[in-house]
Amino acid sequence: MTVNCTRESVHYRIEEYKQLREEIRQRDSSMTKIFHTGLIANISLISAISAFYFKMFIDGTSSMSALFSYFFLAPILLIITLMSVIIAHRQDIRKIASYLQVFYEENKCGPTWETAHNEMAKYNPEEAHDFVPSSLWCLFFICIALFIVSLHLTGNKFVSLHTLVPLPFIIVMTGLHIRYSDSKENFYKKYLNAWRKIFKNMKMANKQP
Repeated sequence: MTVNCTRESVHYRIEEYKQLREEIRQRDSSMTKIFHTGLIANISLISAISAFYFKMFIDGTSSMSALFSYFFLAPILLIITLMSVIIAHRQDIRKIASYLQVFYEENKCGPTWETAHNEMAKYNPEEAHDFVPSSLWCLFFICIALFIVSLHLTGNKFVSLHTLVPLPFIIVMTGLHIRYSDSKENFYKKYLNAWRKIFKNMKMANKQP
């Protein structure tokens, strides 16, 4: 599945390749900044809520309401949002990378970085390790642990019912983790197959008189 690169089009293809590479670089850089900023914001928020709550407890504030415990679930909303944004950036990067692989590398009109990188991942298991979901899951369970501990400190007789509240968040987070994993492998394969079909259709259209 190759098409000759004419001299007339080679300049535009080079410019397109450069622009798409730059787009990948910018999105990757943006994703890293978003993750680190979100991580710091979450840690700061959890620390602030913990300091506020346990100060009230130590000071002996009477009639500690179970509603105060729900403050510990607030950072989870930020964690879920952060995970969703990172997934969106990863999918955009995969979409562009798969385009480059099909229209340039498989078409023999450009470097073979994407193809070589995907092959390297097969021989280097360390490539599969990703600290983003593990870091967010860690913060997620810290929030739930603090939520449950604070509920027990209130002495509320409906503690067991309150502890069921984080269940929907766990389901949502699990779904996002699955999507995150899919964006690394399955989504990339889907994009490759889609771009190959598009490339084939464009090739057939160009052959028609």
